[in-house]
Amino acid sequence: MKVAHRFTAASRLPVSPLAPFRDTLKNWYLVRRLTDQDLALRYRDSVMGPLWVFLIPLSQLLVFSLIFGTVFPSRWHGGSGGLEVALNIFCGIVVFAAFSEAISRSASVLLQNRSYITKVVFPLETLPVSVVAVAAVNLLVSLGLLVAVVAVTKHGFGVLLSIVYLPLILAPFLVMLLGLCWLIASSAVYVRDIGHAIGPATNLMMFLSPVLYPLSALPEVLRWVVYLNPISVPIEQLRVVVLQQVPPNFLVLLVYSLAACAVAWAGYLWFSVLRKGFADVV
Repeated sequence: MKVAHRFTAASRLPVSPLAPFRDTLKNWYLVRRLTDQDLALRYRDSVMGPLWVFLIPLSQLLVFSLIFGTVFPSRWHGGSGGLEVALNIFCGIVVFAAFSEAISRSASVLLQNRSYITKVVFPLETLPVSVVAVAAVNLLVSLGLLVAVVAVTKHGFGVLLSIVYLPLILAPFLVMLLGLCWLIASSAVYVRDIGHAIGPATNLMMFLSPVLYPLSALPEVLRWVVYLNPISVPIEQLRVVVLQQVPPNFLVLLVYSLAACAVAWAGYLWFSVLRKGFADVV
C-alpha cells in the first residue's frame, strides 16, 4: 500500500497553473467532510457548541470598543475615534486571525494524520485545504458580524450593497493562504523546527501589516515593505469596502490575485514534489 501511495504521488506533477484548483474541486466532497469533522470535534464537548464561532469575534469587538472608546480614547488616522477605531482594528484582526490559524495548523496537519500517509492512498493535499476552509468559516462569521454592526451603528445600509465586492477580496486571499499552507505543511514534515517558529513569525507579521494601524500612517518609503505582507491588501481593501463603503482598488486586487495564483501553484508544486518522501520520514 505504501508503494502504491508513493507511485501515485510521483506519477504526475502539477505543471499546469490550473492543477491546484482542478484537483481541489475534484476532491471537494472530501474537503467538506474533513471541514465538517474538524468543526464538530472542535466544539463537541462545549456547552455553547458552534455558538463560539460567533461569540469569540463578538467579544473581541466589544473589548475593542471599550478600550478605544472609553479607556484609551483615540482616533483613527485622519478620521474619528471610539467605535471607528474599534471597527478598523477589528477588520484587521479578523483577517489576521484567519491567516494565523491556517498557517499555524498547517505546520502540524500532516504530522497529526500520519495514518493517511503511511497506510492508505489518500489525497494528502486536501488536508491543508480543510485547514483553510475552517479558517474561512470563522472569517466569514466575523465579517458578517462586522457588516451588521456597521449597518446598524453607522446607519450605513449601503454596506449591504458593498458586500458584493467581498468575494473579489476574499477569494484571492484564501488562494494565497492555501498556497502558503501547502508550502508550510509539506516543509514541516522534513523540518520540524517550522512548527516552533510559526507562532513567533505570525505574531511578528501582525505588527508588519496594517492590523493595528492604517497603511497611510506609514512613511511612503516603508509602505511597499508592508505591502509584501500577504494580508496587507485584504485588510486595506476590506476597510475600503465595508467601512468606507466605496469600491475597492481593482488594479491592486488584480495584481494581488495574480500573485495569489502564482503562490498557490508554487505551493502545490512544492507539496507534490516533497510528498514522495513523506512516508520515509513520518
